[in-house]
Amino acid sequence: MTNTEIKKEFGKALSKVLAESAPARELIKKEALEKIDYDYDVLYLMVKDEVLGDNTTLEGLLSKYLDKDFFYLIENQISNLTIFVPELPEDSFSAELWNIKIDIPDVAIRTFDQEGIPAYNIQKGEYVIDAAEIPTYPIVVVKENERIAGGDIHTKSSSTQGGTIKTRSHSNVVFSL
Repeated sequence: MTNTEIKKEFGKALSKVLAESAPARELIKKEALEKIDYDYDVLYLMVKDEVLGDNTTLEGLLSKYLDKDFFYLIENQISNLTIFVPELPEDSFSAELWNIKIDIPDVAIRTFDQEGIPAYNIQKGEYVIDAAEIPTYPIVVVKENERIAGGDIHTKSSSTQGGTIKTRSHSNVVFSL
């Protein structure tokens, strides 16, 4: 499976999870505001096992839509999979402005395809955003992190030291800044 296919499958599942789970939206907002790489990025492997307010985890919620082998692909092929919360024009949406109770963002996939950007919405299903368009509605972007290299397998810890970020999840992945 290609990285683009992984991001698309993950994005479809994430759009469903965001629509049904305010605690998942709260986790992504809270983590985006941490700005671990000076941007509103959330590394999936870093937060997948965080226990949410309803005693679920992000991975647990996603597992309703993705099989167990898929999570192995993420960890081993695209470990720097990231959920980005953009700052959109006209103060229409950002991590700071995100009202998790009512704003259910669509999910776009960064593919670098000039034809358009695939996106998912629970009502519309899959649709394409013109590559020149900047949305003014709630949307998050699934991408490979450009500032944080894919993870190496090491021992885990929750600290950041010497240009690395170690996951807080059960994963043994360390990211390089």
